[in-house]
Amino acid sequence: METAASEYVVGVDIGSSRTRCLIAQIVDGEITVAGQGDEPSRGLRRGEVVDVAAAGYAVNRAIQTAEQQANVDVQSVFLAAGSRHTGYVNNRACVGITREEHTVTTRDVRNVLVAARRVPLREDTVAISTLVRSYSVDDVRHVREPAGMHGTRLEAETHVVTDARSTVENMMAGLDPSKYEVEESVFAGHAAAEAVLDDDEKKLGVAIVDIGAGTTSIMLYRDHAPIFSSVVPVGGDHITSDIAVGMDVGLADAARLKEDHGSVEAVRPSHAIMFERINKPGSYCVEGRRLHAIVDCRVHEILDIIRRELMRAGVRPATIRVVLSGGTSRLAGLDALAETVLECLVRVGRPRLGDGPAMGPEMATVAGLLIAGKQVRDRHLPRAATSNPAGRLLGWLRQLF
Repeated sequence: METAASEYVVGVDIGSSRTRCLIAQIVDGEITVAGQGDEPSRGLRRGEVVDVAAAGYAVNRAIQTAEQQANVDVQSVFLAAGSRHTGYVNNRACVGITREEHTVTTRDVRNVLVAARRVPLREDTVAISTLVRSYSVDDVRHVREPAGMHGTRLEAETHVVTDARSTVENMMAGLDPSKYEVEESVFAGHAAAEAVLDDDEKKLGVAIVDIGAGTTSIMLYRDHAPIFSSVVPVGGDHITSDIAVGMDVGLADAARLKEDHGSVEAVRPSHAIMFERINKPGSYCVEGRRLHAIVDCRVHEILDIIRRELMRAGVRPATIRVVLSGGTSRLAGLDALAETVLECLVRVGRPRLGDGPAMGPEMATVAGLLIAGKQVRDRHLPRAATSNPAGRLLGWLRQLF
């Protein structure tokens, strides 16, 4: 295999149901997917690792599959993070521009961001993502790119997403430390947002709601700035469990029923579903109306929880729009029902990388990791730097001096 160079970015999303890896090559600033790995997750429950060895097996298999397709050796990855312990802190910091010409440089920007990232956290909590909300140069506010502007004071506002230290460390432990390093963790909600939101939506007000199997990540934007982040421990697995109990079938059969026939759209009263059970011989008949009632009840509960989270952020859902992503957003009729419950415009977000075809909404987080990773590389690395740790350090030193 070839050794991965700086033009490659690797994203790993360890979800409750699936573990996904994408390897992308950056060519002329465009992201092109070169390899993809997708494995059933093991050792996770509600988005948290409960068996490091089992989780690591799925992670390593997914990375190895992507490596073989891309013909590269992965050295570092951008890892999706965020659990039910996720919180956030909005912080600000200021540095003076004392040089005679009073021009803001990239070094000034780095210094103010370093200061803005210093937030007081409990010992059991760590920052997993630090996102810029806006800059100010003297009295000019809402600046997006301050380098090159003139002033005597540079101020930065940041949105720092936090999580439980043990949860983050257990997630990282799933990667073989002798092979891979975590180049940076990225909040899953932010990654999904980078993949499916457009600038107009971030300006006017939008919530990205990534509904996975075990958790739902929510991130709210207004005036291009992230203002709220949370993760709630509900998702598609709850629907699967309800079907298993209500229909008296196993979890594997319940999952297949949900994927093939689950819907919150109206069904005919006499509609019946015939399917072959996985572990028992013979056909099994399910009443469509009963399946619909089970799914609809749980989905209403999930949407009510999402509505309460948006209200907790201090935003009336009717004043923003919502973009759904994650595997559960594929459920037939979910976007229409969400519009009714949340009382706002709702669409399902499908990521697209470069000139490639649109992916399913379940790929939003891992696709967004590639975009976030490219942004990190653009900020901190010269174009020709290598992707190994020594190369990254050398590139950083060259920028600093």
